[in-house]
Amino acid sequence: MKRGGKKGQGPSTALIVALIFGIAAVGTTLAILISRSGDDSADDGGGKKAKKSKSGKSGSSKGGDSDGDGDSDGGGDKGGETPSEGYKPEAEPSIPASVAQGRVDPSQLSKGSGRAVKSDSKEVDPASSLTFTPDSDPYCKEPASITDILKEVGYNIDKELRATASMSDSEEEKIGDELLKEILQAKQFRGKVDTPAMAEYRRYIAELAVPLLVSAKRKGIVYDFHTIDDPTVNAFAIPGGHIFFFRGILEKPRRIENEAQLAGVLAHEINHVDKRHTIAIFEYLKTLGALTGDGADIGAILVSMARHPFSTTQEDESDAEAVKFLIAAEYSPKQFVSMWQNWAEIENKGQKPEPGNPLEELLATHSRPERRACNAMKVTMANKPSDVKSYYVGATNYRQRKPRARQQY
Repeated sequence: MKRGGKKGQGPSTALIVALIFGIAAVGTTLAILISRSGDDSADDGGGKKAKKSKSGKSGSSKGGDSDGDGDSDGGGDKGGETPSEGYKPEAEPSIPASVAQGRVDPSQLSKGSGRAVKSDSKEVDPASSLTFTPDSDPYCKEPASITDILKEVGYNIDKELRATASMSDSEEEKIGDELLKEILQAKQFRGKVDTPAMAEYRRYIAELAVPLLVSAKRKGIVYDFHTIDDPTVNAFAIPGGHIFFFRGILEKPRRIENEAQLAGVLAHEINHVDKRHTIAIFEYLKTLGALTGDGADIGAILVSMARHPFSTTQEDESDAEAVKFLIAAEYSPKQFVSMWQNWAEIENKGQKPEPGNPLEELLATHSRPERRACNAMKVTMANKPSDVKSYYVGATNYRQRKPRARQQY
């Protein structure tokens, strides 16, 4: 494992890759944190990072034809259609010009009153179809176990520690920008991030993020969306609002089938940032006084924390918040449930899954797809409003890489 050789130097490329993909063993993290959580003597690095430039709303592409295909792409495209009950064009947030660089600033987004989905849109799920029975659904049969209790305890400790060591948004963005440099230099990613071949996907993802980011609680983080031209089936987020999608998750058959499912994965990654999951490790380091220490010392702590035993609870929390973001943006949470059911079938090759080993589940970084499908059902039933008639799916949008804000089908 490569080490940072200078004092104050950030974690090495190998450590960043380990952090992103969870390639580390579980250490005695909780014991270390509990015994040293009161030590907050670390120098924060001196000064705050200059805020990322925020593009204003001028140049919004809503209602325009910026993709050159001759369509009138605006979310307010009326075209003689009968407006839906409660439909108003301003319910679809305007797409800022900054999406061309993969950037969206939540503080500059706003959503007007009314419904964003038109009554004559064909690619929708009726609200009546969002009816689940988690108590009897086969995806919810796995009983609660002692590992669930342990994870919940660990997660509560995690939240308390982060509450006492919160970093400013500018500090987080500075760390995120440094991590981005490491990723760009890493052998695994060199020459693959934000390539011209993936530019259309990058813009599409940034555009799709706009209605989702209206629900973000933390308005001080500017989000940067990236693509990686690699067949890996994955997406991940790092501090400071940097979110990455591999080509594999976007193009591999059956992984994502429509815009609502992509919106669900995107909302999940956004919530890792919005709920401070991605910055947690660095907040711990600040508490421990290790943030500006020797690179090797930081590396050792990163390795021990990269797969802490409550990370699945953070994943579950991101899923739950993603469902709420989908509902608020009028994208179908039913499709998010279907995606996890589909992934469960792929993972189990059509076979009924065997009960997981408790220790293995405790150390896993993600819950099983069956559990995630079940959790999405529960959150949907608890949060869907009674006055919404339909939720958008957008299979054609996904195939054409053109978000609902530009054209509804």
